[in-house]
Amino acid sequence: DLHSFPTRRSSDLDPSMGVVVRRSAIEMASACGVSSLEEILVKISLDDSDHLAIRVRAVRAIGEVGSDKAKSQLRPLLTSGFTSDSEDELRGVTLEALYPKHISTKELFGLITHPKRTSLLGTYHAFVERSLAQNIRPEDVLEGLDWLKRNAIKTRSSEYS
Repeated sequence: DLHSFPTRRSSDLDPSMGVVVRRSAIEMASACGVSSLEEILVKISLDDSDHLAIRVRAVRAIGEVGSDKAKSQLRPLLTSGFTSDSEDELRGVTLEALYPKHISTKELFGLITHPKRTSLLGTYHAFVERSLAQNIRPEDVLEGLDWLKRNAIKTRSSEYS
């Protein structure tokens, strides 16, 4: 069964296995649509002491193959401030996993901030530039336009603030 992962292999996600092994295990599980690891992946995602790249990959995997329950368990990341996320990658994958089903458009616009590194075109930039526009509901377009008037149009560049 592709949706279950042998228990003995879930040990590959243990921090003692190192970043490369853990990242690869998460990648393979996600690529194969394995959902039985979502409890472990949620725990990794929410653990500030874990390696940021592993947390990013765990959130991405939950967004790709996780249940609605697992995705909704990522909500605490929204209030974390993403302080250790110097490239906004965790912020980007978290918003991607949660929007539009698990956070409202109004809440989302309250979470969009100026990117920490304006020269980086990573997951956060991709979310704001593409995913948001592709997933906004017609009834939320006015909220989006109001946000644009308050934020993006104030700048002289195409960046948002």
